[in-house]
Amino acid sequence: MSMAITMVTNMLVLLAMTQLYLTTGQDSTCKDLDSLNIASWHLHYLYNDSSEATADTFTDRFVEQFQDYFPEGDTRCPFGPDYGGRSYQYICFLGGGKGPDGEGVGPWDDPQHNFFIPLKYVTETLGWATINRAGLSLMFHMNTGCMADDHALRAFWAGEKRLVYPENLPCNTPGTGCAMIPACGCDLPLPGGVEDTCENCIPNGGDGR
Repeated sequence: MSMAITMVTNMLVLLAMTQLYLTTGQDSTCKDLDSLNIASWHLHYLYNDSSEATADTFTDRFVEQFQDYFPEGDTRCPFGPDYGGRSYQYICFLGGGKGPDGEGVGPWDDPQHNFFIPLKYVTETLGWATINRAGLSLMFHMNTGCMADDHALRAFWAGEKRLVYPENLPCNTPGTGCAMIPACGCDLPLPGGVEDTCENCIPNGGDGR
């Protein structure tokens, strides 16, 4: 069995064991395992100046591979990267990019792009992306509303694990998120760090009640 197939098999086993892995480090509600539900997933792929063209190729190949799962006519998401709800049933491209000096933005030390993945497509996309990452570092994480630990303790990596700053994420309350406002309209990091949550994070991953 090849190393890539072995890696995919091991990661799929980890996905099946996810509910056993929901240990957290934020506020008391995020520590309550019964309050955590996986609404969707994000697939991030990180790059630098020398691998930016590889990342662009990965974007194109991923869209081509899963074209039938994207909304017709547009691959981009109609929401921002802090949305994690379950009502949107298409894969879509969340974008990403880099800062003015080539650095990462938000919680990322490196430039990155990412896709929104509905629950029903998680196994298929994870397997394909892991095999076809072409040397890129991939990070695949669930969306529970407890963003700090979703990006840290509960993140799955393929390739080199890179530095992430979970204090630069806005929502740390189960089931919350926001749709379009950058950082949900809050200045980051929040005063209470990963134990704090932005007042503009709303229920159902950003869908609202």
